[in-house]
Amino acid sequence: MTVGKTWGCEWLVVTWSLAIEEQFYLLWPVVLRFSPGKWLPWILATVLVASPLARTLDFLAGDEWGYQFLLPFRADALAAGSMVAWYRWSGRQNTMVNRLLLATLFLSACFFPVFALIFTSPDTARPMALWGYSYLAVAYGALVFVVLQYQGSRNLALLRTRTTKFFARISYSLYLVHIAVLSLVFILFRAPQDLNTWTGIVLTGLSLLIAISICALSYRILEKPMIDFAHRKFTFSGIENSPRPALAS
Repeated sequence: MTVGKTWGCEWLVVTWSLAIEEQFYLLWPVVLRFSPGKWLPWILATVLVASPLARTLDFLAGDEWGYQFLLPFRADALAAGSMVAWYRWSGRQNTMVNRLLLATLFLSACFFPVFALIFTSPDTARPMALWGYSYLAVAYGALVFVVLQYQGSRNLALLRTRTTKFFARISYSLYLVHIAVLSLVFILFRAPQDLNTWTGIVLTGLSLLIAISICALSYRILEKPMIDFAHRKFTFSGIENSPRPALAS
């Protein structure tokens, strides 16, 4: 995509994010294996600072594609999630950190309407490159942190409902298939993808229902058996209570 300066085939357009994630999943375990535990927060902090800076410089240098699709320019979001995981795994509890992340989530939520308005404008490349992706990394990181910190609370009861759990299980596969299903439905009905018409609205709703059905079937037939197999073969019990002297140092 970066070299060809194109989004490529619409059916496979979501694969750019999968590529970034898989590259991160290949590299990060190596860092974890060979880095002292006390270095990890500093490594992650470096990525959190360096990635947005590199993204900005890349865009200002005239590259309108690489800042979206290349791991060094998008690693801050993954590093934010890893920082949350490290903080919880280390067993640390800091009231100031907890309040700061809660305030960050509140402020980012208040700012979201502004972000959404800018994102729907004709030219989104510049704001996304300069601060948009950074905003999303901070907002998502704060959201994950707060949800984990307050898990089990009454305020998050909605996240524990059967419906929410269902969509949580199929969310990633839904991300992968929804564009393909949407395109196929509009092609079959020979209609333009226009949400300003009743036909477009109905076909979009139909596409969503079909995609959800496909993902539910995929989870039941393919994903759940694989997850169950992994749980039978590998044991992770006791990790939460195991001593972590390296990370606590």
